[in-house]
Amino acid sequence: LFCTNPDCPAKRIKRFELFVSRNAMNIEGLSEMTMEKLISEGLVHHFGDLYRLREHPAEIAAMEGFGEISADNLLKAIESAREVPLERLLTAISIPGIGVAGGKMLSRAFRGDLNALRAAGPGGTVALLANATAPASLLNGRNVIDNGWDLAELPDPRKETCVILQ
Repeated sequence: LFCTNPDCPAKRIKRFELFVSRNAMNIEGLSEMTMEKLISEGLVHHFGDLYRLREHPAEIAAMEGFGEISADNLLKAIESAREVPLERLLTAISIPGIGVAGGKMLSRAFRGDLNALRAAGPGGTVALLANATAPASLLNGRNVIDNGWDLAELPDPRKETCVILQ
């Protein structure tokens, strides 16, 4: 069976699990149970919300199973995952048909440059590499990359292979 509901709660949790996983953003200590709590408390709706949790340390500490130390450790783990190579970001944001290998291929093809990937358009290299319709939305709209996830270009050109989340 395959759920066709894009807002399915189980699919949503799985997308967040992928986002925080070791092959993606690598946010240690952010389990499925913790993610469910953060979502049910209304603290997290989009991936970018994870990086705004630093504004809510008291709410996190008050959650069941948490305290000040646990909340602080979680916030530190999230902060340490703010800057990542493009390939891991592409793996993390749940683009259909793009996993670890696809993220690496796209990142290599565009030399780790998110702006070059966006500028490529729906045809060409992206279509050839990904063989999926999702990259068109990744490049031509705000559906995949910019959908409330606060992805920013690098402020430091010496770090061309990283994307910083704000």
